[in-house]
Amino acid sequence: MMRTRSELARLLEKSGIGFTVVESGRSWMIVCPALAARIMGAGVGEENAFWVPPVLSTRGWADGGNAGGQRTWIAPEGGPAGFFSAQDGTTWSVPRDLDPGHYRAAPAPAGGVGFRTELEARTARGASRRISLLRQMTLEEGTAGLGAAGAGALDGFGPLTSAHALTIRFRHELGNVGGSTLNRTIGLWSIIQLPCEVQGTIFFAARHTGASLTTYFGALPGECMGDAGSAGWLRVKGGTRFKAGMSPASFAGTMGFVRRARPAGSGSAPFILTVMRFAVDPAGTYVDKASHVVPSAPANGDAAQAYCDPGTGDRAFCEIESHAPAPLLAPGASEGQDVLITVAGVEEQELRGFLGSGIPV
Repeated sequence: MMRTRSELARLLEKSGIGFTVVESGRSWMIVCPALAARIMGAGVGEENAFWVPPVLSTRGWADGGNAGGQRTWIAPEGGPAGFFSAQDGTTWSVPRDLDPGHYRAAPAPAGGVGFRTELEARTARGASRRISLLRQMTLEEGTAGLGAAGAGALDGFGPLTSAHALTIRFRHELGNVGGSTLNRTIGLWSIIQLPCEVQGTIFFAARHTGASLTTYFGALPGECMGDAGSAGWLRVKGGTRFKAGMSPASFAGTMGFVRRARPAGSGSAPFILTVMRFAVDPAGTYVDKASHVVPSAPANGDAAQAYCDPGTGDRAFCEIESHAPAPLLAPGASEGQDVLITVAGVEEQELRGFLGSGIPV
């Protein structure tokens, strides 16, 4: 398991995979164009907040190509219009043109990096659309608004002022490079994979009390999922497969994951907090939905999702996932989503103040 910046760099060098390092003060992120322009790691100091597997491949997921980190996919995953599952749901695969893709350098904001790819997106029922994907990333020290007094009034959580924090300003865009209109059928999907060989907690800010999480693969044990009034939460640990999501009508735009820092005795703060914030349109069309696997689920999809993988040890990971509403795009048009990703090392007292008393740690 690539727990540190140094270990990640050595793995990439050993694998012959080029990478770009972006730094701001003590903060850093590593981006790999050949691996779907992923953010492979990020941190303040040595610890990598993201999960990376022990072996890397640029030959696609069928050949060990799940590279971890933070990536862009497209939704929906399943159903007749999905891009990953067969129409009958019996098989699942990742198109190589999407991941690892064929990303090339593209314009980016000052101090950041950008990459763009084009691909033929093919659905389970055989439809094919030519699209482009743009990924842009900039890095800064600090919590970019989470630390402001009263910020909790916006997202349901308390302020965060950790001195050991970074913010990645991430933007991805979906472009229509085909000859016909995309009519709200494809959505941007941002996924961060995070280590959970020991138990951690994923949380979702809710617009109202009692907002529920929709499960995808059957009911979860009661101790694994709960409602803290202004937030829903999931306990995650490698070895158990499940997925849950929150609708755009319920989700308030902030989600995250908290776990114990690693390695033990490193002198860092005892907890690592990874938070995503992004705009949500309650009236938008969200195309990744539990109804593809649970017929009784709501017709609209989820704005935010979480996943726990059955892998264990150095292959134990979970995911926090943001979705953008599927846009109406004329030929040549594009539309994007901005995601603020904050990584912070926090002491227990500050963590409790941020999360509140209802979310287990």
